[in-house]
Amino acid sequence: MDSLTHLWSLMGIIVVFRNLVPPLLLEMVRRWLESWQEKWKAYRFYRVPRHYGCDGGQENGLYNKVSTYIGTLGGAVDTHYANLYSVQNSNNIFVSLEAGQSVKDVFLGARLWWIHEVKEKDEEGDVTRSFILKIHKRDRAVVLRPYLAHVQAVAEDVDHRKKDLKLYTNGQKFGRQRSTSMAFRQPGWTSVAFKHPATFDTLAMEAELKNKIKMDLDAFVRGKNYYHRLGRAWKRGYLFHGPPGTGKSSMIAAMANYLHYDIYDLELTKVNDNWGLRMLLTQTSNKSIIVIEDIDFSLDLPKHSGVNDEEERHKGNKGDDDDDGHESGSVTVSGMLNFIDGLWSSCGEEKIIVFTTNNKNRLDPALLRPGRMDMHIYFPYCTFSAFKILANNYLGIKEHKLFCQVEEAFQARGCMTAAEVGETLLVNKISTSRALKALISALQSSSRRGGNGVVPERPTENGTHQFKMKNKYKSKFQLSPGTPVTPLSRDSYNCMSLHCRDG
Repeated sequence: MDSLTHLWSLMGIIVVFRNLVPPLLLEMVRRWLESWQEKWKAYRFYRVPRHYGCDGGQENGLYNKVSTYIGTLGGAVDTHYANLYSVQNSNNIFVSLEAGQSVKDVFLGARLWWIHEVKEKDEEGDVTRSFILKIHKRDRAVVLRPYLAHVQAVAEDVDHRKKDLKLYTNGQKFGRQRSTSMAFRQPGWTSVAFKHPATFDTLAMEAELKNKIKMDLDAFVRGKNYYHRLGRAWKRGYLFHGPPGTGKSSMIAAMANYLHYDIYDLELTKVNDNWGLRMLLTQTSNKSIIVIEDIDFSLDLPKHSGVNDEEERHKGNKGDDDDDGHESGSVTVSGMLNFIDGLWSSCGEEKIIVFTTNNKNRLDPALLRPGRMDMHIYFPYCTFSAFKILANNYLGIKEHKLFCQVEEAFQARGCMTAAEVGETLLVNKISTSRALKALISALQSSSRRGGNGVVPERPTENGTHQFKMKNKYKSKFQLSPGTPVTPLSRDSYNCMSLHCRDG
């Protein structure tokens, strides 16, 4: 009874105090008390709702990105409850945070926490979902904005890698009609699922060169702000050159799998003119690799005469209709230069352009300059160190008593491509010793013949050797009746300027 009397007395005092003290003074006292409470609060909280707006009907894109990002944190699997899921046609397992659970993150030395909050919205059973970011107030000014940018970048990369890779090709004629300016109505690109298993680990080439390419790719992917600061289009050009069967196409597949980029295999013989080439370029997506294989056969290259770029461009424009190659009905050197580093090359970002050729010397120097083809990578014949990678891939061995003889055969000018070495190991994979002995024999045979004794004969610079080629290349090489066919030495093969395409 006494306690109840004291309570009523206290309430009476409060009522009298509120009636006597001016409201303005009460508001000042309240703010003063809140400011003191704020000084004792060490953390700030930021809510990321799943939906926002007056009616709560607009979806918040940041919510999905935060959800994806949390799945990449190792602490997400250490919570009491976590959701596991996978996307269609993927073996990767992803983690999402269960309601009421929290996970810690560290960024730039600051500790942050994500809390998944789920609340009932009304009696009908609707719920509101939010992620709450907890951050120390001393880190807010320095860390908050960079951290949110980091969260979005990681989430976008994860979402990108969830998508199935595609291989595109321009299989139909694409360009403008000869008699009219109207464009063909056929679609520019068609695609299929890209399932090539090549990786940098399985490529048969020197480890130093593989690491150099991977480092260059990593720097390119992270270089958005750098390229923008330089005022350059965010693209990168690679020239792969070397004999057929040395792994140029496998390298492209490994790059696509490493970066998770789609591939656009551009067939120039299916492009009517420069206008069609530009239209195809605008239809390519960001984060993609544009490939032109055997460009020395696909592009009508002029003979080298020491002219400079301006003269070459002017020469490429002769006979064109507004620089479209319309009258000639083909893609010109000028059109290709505009494709790789002209104004049209800035259509889209984060694109890689790859040219392949069996002979770099046949290409016009204007195509090879930095800014167009930034890295020139030579793919040589198989070496002993590359063979050891193939032996591990095909036979599952890293050492063998016959390796010494294999190394001696390579040192004795044994000349085989990685494709030929791999095929030799494949057909004899039942017996490791038999496979290695067959390879030693093939290497010794190629050495005795002064060159590659396994692959079909290829043309020299004057075109005196017979070889098989696809129909689209037959018009470029004609052997006159009675032309002598002589054995092809290794030295002459390495110096020749015309090579046929693989296969």
